[in-house]
Amino acid sequence: GRTATEPFLTQQAGQIALKAEKTYVDTVKQTVDGHTTSITQQAGQIALKANQTELNNLTGRVSTAESSI
Repeated sequence: GRTATEPFLTQQAGQIALKAEKTYVDTVKQTVDGHTTSITQQAGQIALKANQTELNNLTGRVSTAESSI
């Protein structure tokens, strides 16, 4: 017959079956970490990029300076 622990063991078996494999979780973590690094680097590059107005102003100043020379 059934023992008192059988329902508990069945529940535990279900929880174990649903647990993700460590290698899969580690792989996903590495992927996320890599993407996070890439996003952080791109954010820094975007912050350093001159906007179009600044570029146009500098181009105008260079053109004026060249005309004066």
